[in-house]
Amino acid sequence: MSRELNLYPLSAAGKNIERAFLEDEIDEQTLKDTREMLAVEIGNEGDTIVQIYNKFINYLGQGTGENKIVGAIDKEIERLKNLKQFYTKGFERFSKNVVEVMRSCGIESGQSNGVQTESGRIIFFRKSNREIKPNPEEVPSEFQIYKFKPFQLSFEEYSQLPDSLKEKLQISEVSIDKKPFQETFGNFEKEENYSLKIK
Repeated sequence: MSRELNLYPLSAAGKNIERAFLEDEIDEQTLKDTREMLAVEIGNEGDTIVQIYNKFINYLGQGTGENKIVGAIDKEIERLKNLKQFYTKGFERFSKNVVEVMRSCGIESGQSNGVQTESGRIIFFRKSNREIKPNPEEVPSEFQIYKFKPFQLSFEEYSQLPDSLKEKLQISEVSIDKKPFQETFGNFEKEENYSLKIK
C-alpha cells in the first residue's frame, strides 16, 4: 500500500529557501544544496506521484492520435450517450405505436379525448405541425441569408461586398430568408406530428 502523498511541506520549504536567498540570508551554494535535498525528497515520493498521476490519466485520458488514451469518464459518457440514444429510439417507437392504435380507433387528439385508466391516469396524444423548410442550398440565392460570426447578411448585402472581403469572410451557415421566400413560393409545407402524453 502506498504511503500518503504530502508535498505541501516540500513546497513550503522550497519557497522559504528561495525567500531566504533573495533576502541575502543564505548564499548561492546553500540554495543549491537545499534544492538538491528537496529534489531527493520529491524523488522519495516518486512512486506515489506516479500512482496518483496514472489514476488521473485513467479517469481523464491523455494525448491524441495513436498515443491517445481514452479516459474512463469519456468511456462512461459515450456508454451513457449510446444508452440514451437506444432508449430514446425505443420510446419514440413505443409512442408512435400507441398513437397509431389510438388514431385507428377514432380517438382524437387532446386530453379531453384521452382514455382514462383504472388508476385514473389519462392516456392521450397531442397534434402539432412542423414546417418543412427547403434545403437553403437549393433555393435561389436571393432568398438565402449568409450567417457569419457574429452577424448575418442577406444575399443582396453580401453581393455588394468587395470580392477581397468575401474571400476573408467565412460563412458559418446559410439559411432561408423566410418572408420574401414565402411571398414568392408560398408557405413552407407542414408535417403533422403526434406525441403521446399521460396525465
